Amino acid sequence: MINTKNETQGILDVENLKMTNDYIFKRVLKSKTKEGEYILKGFLEAILEYSINDLELYSTEVDAFNLFGKNIRLDILAKVNNNLIVNVEMQRSGTLESLGKRLIYYAMMLIGQQRMRGKDYSKITPIVQIAVLDERKFDDDDYLRLFQKADLEHGNILTEIWKTIIIELAKCLTNVQNYCTLKLKQQWMIFIKEYTINTTDERSLAMIENNEYLREATRVMKEIFKDPEQLLLMMAEEKAIMDELQLKNDARKEGKIEVAMNLLFNHVDIDLIAKSTGLSHQEITQLRNN
Repeated sequence: MINTKNETQGILDVENLKMTNDYIFKRVLKSKTKEGEYILKGFLEAILEYSINDLELYSTEVDAFNLFGKNIRLDILAKVNNNLIVNVEMQRSGTLESLGKRLIYYAMMLIGQQRMRGKDYSKITPIVQIAVLDERKFDDDDYLRLFQKADLEHGNILTEIWKTIIIELAKCLTNVQNYCTLKLKQQWMIFIKEYTINTTDERSLAMIENNEYLREATRVMKEIFKDPEQLLLMMAEEKAIMDELQLKNDARKEGKIEVAMNLLFNHVDIDLIAKSTGLSHQEITQLRNN
């Protein structure tokens, strides 16, 4: 077993890292097969259940529209078949409420930043979000859920422009004798949840051998773990990028505070300040009292 240590992360059991690790998840899916296709293609074809002929990876950093917005950094962002934008997120913890709000914000950013000036709204490129959860969130055995904006009473769908798919890895079917008989999406769930470079489960190995994209994902994971020190360095770089993004968002909040202070100085109503800046009434009251 390879244990690697640094000051901020303590001891990391590198050989037992799985794709539930955010960095490994992104690194594997963004890698290419020996034939030059993104491994992400196999994952998306399994989840979306349709053939992908064209796949283009986009930058995952999305800047807010203005001072009062929040910059975001996505796990994976791609355009599929030139007519669909797909955002894939790996989520290890957190409440369902928090996840829902974050996904809604992401979707609104991705829709709002499309260049629509002079175009009809019918030209908006649809968004599909896929959230892969490492925890059980719903009290049933359904491992995949599709959310859309619809009429709760009659079930009429308002628009196809935005869909969210939530996958719960905790519900993957590991109690079957032959993984190869499972649907491709279930095979991916088992692989993400269970596979390490030390896996010896014959069911998993047979499933991997039978699935070209899982074989390639296995190859990439083994390559990643060849140099544990380099892996830690890359994970540290990823953390540094996230820290920088947080600093940018902190700076945006400082800008909001400055605006709120000016409005308070001019005796503007707190309700109006809250609507204008996005700060809470409590935060504004504290500013006024200070």
